[in-house]
Amino acid sequence: MKTLATITLLAFFALCSKPAISQPIDVSITIAADGNPHPISPLIYGINAYVYDAEWQSANDWQVGAQNQAANLNITAQRLGGNTMTSYNYENGFSNSGADDRDQNGVSLHTNNSFQSFIAGAGGAPYSVGKALTTFHDHSLSLGAASLLQLPGAGYVAADGNGAVSVAESAPSARWKRAVNDKPGSPASLSLPPDLDDDAIYVDEELNFLMNRYGNAASPQGIGLYELDNEPGLWHHFPTNGESGTHPRLHTELATCGDLLQKNISLAQTIRRMDPNAQITGPAMWGYPEFYSLWSIYDGQSHAPADWATYNAEPFLTNNSGDDYRYNRMTWVNAYLANMKAASDQAGGRLLDMFTIHYYADGEAISTNEKRMQATRSLWDPAYVETSWITKQGNGFTDGRALQLLPKLKQAIADFYPDTKLGITEYSFGGRHHISGAIAQADALGIMGREGVTMAYYFGPVRDYIAAAFRLYRNYDGKNGAFGQMGAQCTTSDAQNSSAYAAMDTQGRLHIILLNKNSTQPLMTTIATGAAKPWGKMTAYGIDQTGTEVKKMEEMEVNGTDFTFQAAPLTALHLVLQPQDASDVEQGSTPTENLELTVAPNIFSSGGVVQLRLPEQGLLRVTLHDALGRLVRTLADGQQSGGTIIIPLSADDLPAGQYRVVARGASGERTEMVAVVR
Repeated sequence: MKTLATITLLAFFALCSKPAISQPIDVSITIAADGNPHPISPLIYGINAYVYDAEWQSANDWQVGAQNQAANLNITAQRLGGNTMTSYNYENGFSNSGADDRDQNGVSLHTNNSFQSFIAGAGGAPYSVGKALTTFHDHSLSLGAASLLQLPGAGYVAADGNGAVSVAESAPSARWKRAVNDKPGSPASLSLPPDLDDDAIYVDEELNFLMNRYGNAASPQGIGLYELDNEPGLWHHFPTNGESGTHPRLHTELATCGDLLQKNISLAQTIRRMDPNAQITGPAMWGYPEFYSLWSIYDGQSHAPADWATYNAEPFLTNNSGDDYRYNRMTWVNAYLANMKAASDQAGGRLLDMFTIHYYADGEAISTNEKRMQATRSLWDPAYVETSWITKQGNGFTDGRALQLLPKLKQAIADFYPDTKLGITEYSFGGRHHISGAIAQADALGIMGREGVTMAYYFGPVRDYIAAAFRLYRNYDGKNGAFGQMGAQCTTSDAQNSSAYAAMDTQGRLHIILLNKNSTQPLMTTIATGAAKPWGKMTAYGIDQTGTEVKKMEEMEVNGTDFTFQAAPLTALHLVLQPQDASDVEQGSTPTENLELTVAPNIFSSGGVVQLRLPEQGLLRVTLHDALGRLVRTLADGQQSGGTIIIPLSADDLPAGQYRVVARGASGERTEMVAVVR
């Protein structure tokens, strides 16, 4: 049965002084709700924890620790990383942000506290061992979020908190301590606490400290994700415009490709030795110059790493295909992947589980609000060519072609290190104080879910319209209602004016993110869901120009599989469709009664622990279901005594994706979502 329902959402703008709304733009949205789903990784809804906000006017404005981010985001992952973490000394809490903060050890803009420790919520100096790390991970655990921790890989960390480091005090000097991956005699020599008076910190000892407190990656509270430092292409490059990188006083020699590979391989081997179940990610390449050649400078003549000629050759150029734009000249990406694979093959196991990059849209590409809402198309769209130095004809990258960043990166992975996952550990499209920022951020989250990105972390203050975009996906109803876990194929007939993404949840609801990027014209969308059975109630939540609150905008009966929907200019919407025969159960609400259920961790690669509490003796059935609701296995079924029950949950034979643990007993029913990552 197919009927046509029309929903109009223009009333909100009648109360505002806005330009006259023009004739609607007709757009067709086509969804395959009953088609083959693609799992959406839960880790794409992540943020970089504890970032400096340029809008702070004085030390009194600083918001640190859990207060550094907006409330009620329901994020799934946090990263502790960045330029400061490159030099973070876990033994004393001091760090050096390099060129970001005048090459100072320990001193921050907030009095004389160490920036990384203070902004993480660890208070003022002196700091206990690993205080910033434990404060961060404890915060993640309180949010039910996975932690990604950056480890030092450039060679040195700050030795003190005594302020500016002069050129004469560049490493090696008393102002620095060596960062050594493996302590001599490890593991027998590993100490709790570490020796504060020697000249080095040991990464394996740092990992041992964390594992002693939280367990390994397979344990309920363990840290499961580590990153091989940060933006090595900026550590130290050829001087240009008075700059020579972020850490030239820590990494005193110009960075070379071979040096980075040696450092990454060695650090990865240490992580794998200490915690075999951990996910190793890296190298957090900063942008296109690093994608191309680790670093490249042109000041009338070209400058590149001393060993660049070794890597600027086939198969890394085109994989012997002759297609100069197969990877849009991301030559170093290819060489890095190939060399990490070779090292992994030699070691007898993976040394890189996930390849990570950073992506900040070029300033020219987001120079207006209108451009910002189009800039996300550079992540995927073969028909969109942004206006930037990267795409400019003659610059030697895309030469007037579309960027297509994610498809090109996935091609590189497939060709040079198959089955490696892809992560974006810093990104931003800006627009914090304008609805275009929410639309661009919501678009980016939809694209990353559709394109198979495994994890992503926004970088910047997660407030205002940026926070609104996260809530649109992760807390649209104020009850942690979230976008579905199983993506459905979804296309729009007009990518310039609209974006649309669809997913099914475990209760059979269809979720649609619908974005109107046009500033004056509404969209008249005809939405064909591709479902075999009709939908009943449809509820629309959204963000518009009137403010950053995610609001319930409309509720109506669809009574069909296809419908039309009119979306006002500059709106970001989340439509939730109930099956016509479904009971009216609110997203995020579950009858609790007296049965308690937790799964920890709720994101894992090897396994977790199901913990239940029964108020009294009785029958209990615990089952595991996939994202489509199909029974995967029965974890418990029978008479149980009252009290706490622990059930191990192994993921050894489970494909990556979303799962649901369901516990049913006389005292109620509980459901918890978990995710398996590979």
